Amino acid sequence: MKEPFTNSTDPKENEITEKLRAVAQQTHATPYFMNELEEQLRSQHKPRATSLLTLRDLTPTLGWVALVLAMGVLLIWSIRTLVPSPQPASDQTPTHPTETLTPTPESIPEKKTTPAPETAGYDWRQSKLYLSVPLPQSPAEAKLYVLKAEQHATMETALALGVQFGFQGEIYEMPGFEQNTTAYLVTDGRQRLIVQSDLHFDYYADYSAFSFMSGDKDVTQEQAATVIDTFLKSHGFDFNYQLEKARQFPGMFYVLPLTSDGLTIWHDYNMPARIEFTIGENQQIIRVSSYQVSYEDSGGMYGIRSAQEAFQQVLDQSDVIQNGVLEIARSAGEYDASFWSRTYPDNQTITIFGQPTYYPAAIAGTTPFVSIGQWIVTGNIGGLENVDRATYVEATGQFITETGVRRFNVDTWKVTTSTEAYISGSLRREGDQIILTADDGSGEYVIEDAPTDLPLNTTPGNEYLAVNGFMVAGQLNWQSIQYYPAGSGGGGGGGSGTGFYQLNLSGTPVPFPSPTAQPEFNSGKGDYTVKEGDTLSAIASSFGVSVEKLKQANGITEPGIIYIGQKLIIPDMQPVQSSMMGKRMEGLRGIFTMTTYRKADGSQRVEYALKLNPNENPFYPYMILEGSNLQDLQTYHNRPVDIWGAIERVDQNGDPVIKVERYEIPFPDLDFQLLQGTQRITHIDDRLITLFTASDGTTYAQTMSIGLPDTTMLSLEETDVILEVLAIPGESFGGYPALRVFGGAVAVNPKDNQPTEMTITANQPYVVDEAPSMENYVPPAATIEKVELVYYIPDPLYGSPAANPGVTPQYIQPAWRFYGHYSNGDEFEFLVQALKQEFLLPELAPYQRPG
Repeated sequence: MKEPFTNSTDPKENEITEKLRAVAQQTHATPYFMNELEEQLRSQHKPRATSLLTLRDLTPTLGWVALVLAMGVLLIWSIRTLVPSPQPASDQTPTHPTETLTPTPESIPEKKTTPAPETAGYDWRQSKLYLSVPLPQSPAEAKLYVLKAEQHATMETALALGVQFGFQGEIYEMPGFEQNTTAYLVTDGRQRLIVQSDLHFDYYADYSAFSFMSGDKDVTQEQAATVIDTFLKSHGFDFNYQLEKARQFPGMFYVLPLTSDGLTIWHDYNMPARIEFTIGENQQIIRVSSYQVSYEDSGGMYGIRSAQEAFQQVLDQSDVIQNGVLEIARSAGEYDASFWSRTYPDNQTITIFGQPTYYPAAIAGTTPFVSIGQWIVTGNIGGLENVDRATYVEATGQFITETGVRRFNVDTWKVTTSTEAYISGSLRREGDQIILTADDGSGEYVIEDAPTDLPLNTTPGNEYLAVNGFMVAGQLNWQSIQYYPAGSGGGGGGGSGTGFYQLNLSGTPVPFPSPTAQPEFNSGKGDYTVKEGDTLSAIASSFGVSVEKLKQANGITEPGIIYIGQKLIIPDMQPVQSSMMGKRMEGLRGIFTMTTYRKADGSQRVEYALKLNPNENPFYPYMILEGSNLQDLQTYHNRPVDIWGAIERVDQNGDPVIKVERYEIPFPDLDFQLLQGTQRITHIDDRLITLFTASDGTTYAQTMSIGLPDTTMLSLEETDVILEVLAIPGESFGGYPALRVFGGAVAVNPKDNQPTEMTITANQPYVVDEAPSMENYVPPAATIEKVELVYYIPDPLYGSPAANPGVTPQYIQPAWRFYGHYSNGDEFEFLVQALKQEFLLPELAPYQRPG
């Protein structure tokens, strides 16, 4: 599972998701918080000019929600990111070898190799890039596959899959992952199978005993290979595959089905088409989750580029050449975490708390499925089917175990007035009691029936320990405890790349435009500092010299690699002013922002800026404003302003600085609003977008603060939400009036069922601390440890802007995959489009950017 706002129908994952969502929904990030975070990230990473939108572009519609959910990345697999383009990665962290367990030898292309480069490495992004493996020689051609629509689950297919997993049970209907579809839950009370389709299902060997991160940390690759292969064959799964270790979750391994030509299929965010196996103690399979794709051969063979050509594209710094490349980086290491769930004895009267789940029986005349939290309930449960799943209830009764199946027998239940609590702090022992001291000073709480192996006397800030439960009459009724020691692995990441080119299967090649660049000038005489997007030919052209003279003057040999920050001597320099310098802006409209930066010495500076839609201004979506009387605009923070002036220079961050001659306020009476209504996500013009229907019945298209389509869902479709919006006159998307969204929350707090109180904050100028100077920052080196030819398609499970199987074919195309680590341990991956240019169009395919 990898996405924050998931529609998972697994009750246990839903419970985790809903808890995280509840936190996010009650968090109204202030402009201060958002800008402070953005500036901290920006100080650490300098994004490419056209690769990935910065937090400045994405906040606040998505930024504050993702930031809150980032704290839950240890609970929900989340690769989508807001971090700007990452810096290089590691030559010291080994990867687990890929093992082909049941290959068909004749289907796997012969792989010849070329020698690896010298150990000196390549100059790359102000650091070094090393290649620790030879570049493989590939076939001259590869196939294209056509994505097939998955077959949605039926009662018959779900029951049959249960039999394949070795059990028979009752079957229940549940909401499908996709809108207006039905999934099925099959369970014998112990084993549980959730079936969305023939490609996507989730099996638990013992659901009540399963807990998050319960995989065996010590199981080896060899042990896993034997256990998984035995399981597959004994349950009738017969296909060729490779086995890989999941890089962050203990005991988890990926089974990667192979295509007919022996290759694996990968999606964005370093995620393959796969079946996930989690191995618990005693080397038993405890969970199997399928995320596969179905496809058919397109019937043709197409020329592909070599690994050497693809590697050159990884090395090259040209933004033009970066088209056709996807990049991801992520904090590496396995999560070193511990979790404890509270256990209860049988046949003793206790009270449990949780969210109710009700699924009707798929077969008429059988009883429905009802649970509270993770526990199946029986007894006096009438009326639970009418309780909203976002509501918490408390039930009194006893746990009973019959024929190996454990259930909670309810005597009485009610909607609880107790509130859910997440308390981080430190534990200590006093006599026979374990006591939690809250970090925030809110109090101390006795942990009843505490596990014997809890970590005591931890150091907050260095280690992290949190207890989840409910506050009952001032006492903490705990349900789970999580602990992350210092230096725990895992975490978020970032990405770049503009996506792949559209395919051209017409048989007639289409010419591509020549790459261009707009280098800027240094103040130094006779030299130039290379920046992102530069190429030798573009620099030579701008200074009126030949490429050969430029190379000779700087001792550059083939293949002519240059790197960011490199000082180049310009022979016989004849400066040619950059086309941006002096460019006039006549009534340029954008979103005005004002930010006050507080310096460490107590002084401060104010920055005025104009944010533009990056689809309309891909190279410079953020412009600094200078001029007189700009302070008068602070009352129009985050609202449209028109400016007249000329670009005077480019600042240290690469942002153009406009000398403003005059400005106008196009909508002087325009102000922010709080609107209540419901959300739903849909496709419009091949783009994913969220539609918001206000309480007066008007439907709007949600956009981010900079005008890009917004896909944020704050809750389920039928749940009311409150959005902080700006309705700019005349703006629309797909025939709907547009709302620029700056924040939001659910209308009713799911913890206490009280209306959410929300105020407008988007009109307040930002105030942040000045980021520390990165003058002496040395990026980590990067080592590529695996180079392989794979197939690529955006993950169809979560939708791509062009997803419309059956109408517009979606192709699974060859790509070169470069995987490795930075020297700080973080992992990275490049996917480089492998098809030759004759099979591509110069236009980029629709691409759902990270975030």
